[in-house]
Amino acid sequence: MAFAISMLSLSSCKDDSLSGLYYYESTSTGERAAFNFINDNTVEVYYGVTRNSNETYHGEKIQPFPLCSGWYYWSGNKRTYSYTITDDVVVIGDDIVMVKSGNTLIYDNLGVVLYKWDENESPNDEDNTPTPGEYVDLGLSSGTLWATKNVGANKPEDYGDYFAWGEITPKQYYDWSTYKWCEDGEEDWLTKYCRSITYCCYGKKPDNKTELDLSDDAAYKNMGSKWQMPTTSQQDELRNSCSWKWVTYNNVIGILGTSNYNGKKIFFPAAGSYYKDQIVHMDVGPDFCTWSRNLNDYNDDRVAKTFSGFKGLSIPIDGRQKRCEGKSVRAVRR
Repeated sequence: MAFAISMLSLSSCKDDSLSGLYYYESTSTGERAAFNFINDNTVEVYYGVTRNSNETYHGEKIQPFPLCSGWYYWSGNKRTYSYTITDDVVVIGDDIVMVKSGNTLIYDNLGVVLYKWDENESPNDEDNTPTPGEYVDLGLSSGTLWATKNVGANKPEDYGDYFAWGEITPKQYYDWSTYKWCEDGEEDWLTKYCRSITYCCYGKKPDNKTELDLSDDAAYKNMGSKWQMPTTSQQDELRNSCSWKWVTYNNVIGILGTSNYNGKKIFFPAAGSYYKDQIVHMDVGPDFCTWSRNLNDYNDDRVAKTFSGFKGLSIPIDGRQKRCEGKSVRAVRR
């Protein structure tokens, strides 16, 4: 088998069998595979899995997976192995080792998580329903009112549009070669929002801008003058003022925040990021990432601040991402 695996340990579990489909995709290598546990000791392993929305695509259709839209296919590269489970350690064949943890499989020493696809997943619990409306008042001390859905989305669970930082229009390809605020696709030739001569385009002086102008604010330009992208301080306040949990809402995985002040709720779908020409998710599982309007607070002008997280973290984090990548935008009222 073409996987390099290291043994892991976890607390003991009485269940000694698995069932159903688990899906694996590495955002670093692009490697994809599906594991279909068909009985107590047999698993079918599909290598070279391809996502395609066209049902006439050659190969056998497997099943839709929760991390992306569309059907997945394999094209002839399937093998059947026996497997065993001992104290939560799953051994497939001779050299694939995973760890069973509830409804997930943890794969290799990087902690890659394989999520089970459950077509009969239970409907929304009332406690997991976000507060309806155009915006939600979470009782924050600053008075900030948060939009209930991403820019470009029709519903809270919709992913919405993706934007490079400082750009106001979605596009088909996201990297430095298409980024508006750099010269010749060079990440250290920035033409705006630059504090250090190290990252400024040749011949330009640093403008020392650390916060987006409204003309470059995706929320302001797409939603109107009552909206803008949040500051890092507003994102920090949101993170610290809510209790967080990962839920499934209308069949979409995401993180739900419940206000510690008035119990109102806000939902962020696990929309991942847009890199080059496709939506990508972290190896650790479903994730979300939304831009702030602020540059990185360290001396690297290529990076801007985000409000982000992935399933496995109990609370969103203060992130930093390359400005050229496509991220979600969640607006606040001005």
